[in-house]
Amino acid sequence: MSYKMISILTMVFAAVVSYAETSITAEEMLPPIQDITDIKPNEQIWKVAKRGVPLTLNSKSAVDKYFAEAQVKLLLKKVDFQKQTLLLFAWRGSGQDKMTYTIAESFPEQITFKILPGRTRDLRPHLNLYAIRKNVKIK
Repeated sequence: MSYKMISILTMVFAAVVSYAETSITAEEMLPPIQDITDIKPNEQIWKVAKRGVPLTLNSKSAVDKYFAEAQVKLLLKKVDFQKQTLLLFAWRGSGQDKMTYTIAESFPEQITFKILPGRTRDLRPHLNLYAIRKNVKIK
């Protein structure tokens, strides 16, 4: 083989190895967190949920406890329980309470949630629902 042919084969091999190292699985292609806004749980959620402590729902049977059947159908269109976990934050507090999260750019990503308390004395229900990719760490 000539020197040029060896050089070309070396470059092709390097490109194939590079592609194989950077290829990602379908699970990794999911975003680390997905905000779900148009689905509402049953009233039972307010008896179980605590401020700052999410309910972790890993399966359809866990979701059935807190959501009506029509809501479960909508939820299953948005969440794949084989690849994602559902986090449900529910609390009552000031109408100005806000929940925020930050994503650390490590692998796997780390998500930190914070509730910023409001200053008003009105008591309002708050609900935040997130689909989290299973390999993401939660703080």
